[in-house]
Formats: sequence, structure tokens, C-alpha cells
Amino acid sequence: MIPKNIFFFYDTGYDSLHPKLKENVEFVKKQNLDYNVKVYDTKSFKEYLKTKGSNYLSCFNSLNPNMPAVLADYFRVVILYFEGGVYLDVKSNAKIPFNQFIKEQHKVWVVNGHAPNQWETAFIASEPNNIIMKDCIDLFNNRIENYHEYIRTVKFQLRQSRHNLVQFIAPGAFSIIIKKHIELFDTEVYHSETHDIHLNLFIKGNWKTHQKLYTKPHYSKVKEHLVIIQKKI
Repeated sequence: MIPKNIFFFYDTGYDSLHPKLKENVEFVKKQNLDYNVKVYDTKSFKEYLKTKGSNYLSCFNSLNPNMPAVLADYFRVVILYFEGGVYLDVKSNAKIPFNQFIKEQHKVWVVNGHAPNQWETAFIASEPNNIIMKDCIDLFNNRIENYHEYIRTVKFQLRQSRHNLVQFIAPGAFSIIIKKHIELFDTEVYHSETHDIHLNLFIKGNWKTHQKLYTKPHYSKVKEHLVIIQKKI
């Protein structure tokens, strides 16, 4: 069973959200009154990780704090593994309340992306202690802890900041795990083939519009060797 929790993450906290993003969070709350909704920031998530073991906190601390998208990537799989519920990007919502399509027998909900074999991470729903989320965490931690080796094997991609970023943890690495489990345990994964069936994952506007809602610089402006890990390599 997927618990009635909804989790958002924004590195500097709810109060610093753009008014449009606050409006979206409040919309989700009103739409899902039977759910517990919580917005985590970097500080509160670090406090949470202290209760889950030093390895999780160490990996999270290794991530570049100037890359909130990467912090959110790590947050979503960890919080869903331990707590269970729904993760949403602060710019995401659904056309209908979650209880209208997330049923008691469901274990995991994921949404197919536009690219072949790519799965979106703006919306994920999972029961706690699910093996899919655990496999995601293990892969993420492995890439973080062995960052030098990872970079060595993908050097040809480093000229493309955005590509390098999305492949490191999510949606690239996330899609690897989802694909593995769809092939092996198809009955445990429930998915929508398009955004239009159940989910309206993005508020009106294109990616450039969404980017303007954030105060952080675009990650392509960050030096290549600092894109993922905050320590200089």
C-alpha cells in the first residue's frame, strides 16, 4: 500500500519559493485533503538523514549544494523508500486527486517519459521499503562514492553539462532501475504511458518558463568538475 503522504523538496525552503510555485503546492494540498503534505529543504532533510545512518548523510553532503536538482533527485528516492507516499516536484501537480488513481493494491507508480526507455522523476509514488527505491539508492550511492571512476568512464559526455547531470542520478540512472524491474517484476510496477492519461505534471509554460521560477543559476553555468560533487576532482 502507498501511504497518504506527499513530499516536496526545495533546497532553501517553502518560504523562498516563487509565488507561482507556492500556489502549486497549495493547490496540491487542497486537491488531496486526505494526504499529509510536507515540504523539505536541505537543512531539514539533513536532519532527517541523521536518523537513517551516516552513509546516506555522507552521500548527500557530497553533492554540490549549488545543484538543487541533484539534491532533489537524491531526496525523492530516499524519502519514498523509508516513508512511502508520493513525491512531486514543486512545479508538478495532477489533473485529479491521487486517491482516484492510486489504489490500495498498488506498490509503485512511475510515469513514462517522452524519450524511449526514460522514466520521469517529477512524480513518483511508492510503498515504503520497496526494492525498486532501494536499488535506486544503491545505484545513486555507488555513483556518488565512486564519482572519479564514473567521470572517467563518461568523459566523452562532459562537454554536455545537462546530459551529464541528468544521466548521473535522474532520470538516467532512475530509468535504468525502472527498466530492470519492469522486465523482471512487471506486476509490481504500475505506470502511465503518457502524461495525458492521469497526470498533468507541469504547470502551464515550457521548460524555460519553469526555469525562471527558480532563483538558482542554470547548471550549465557551473564548472564541469563541480556539476555533481562539490569537492574539486
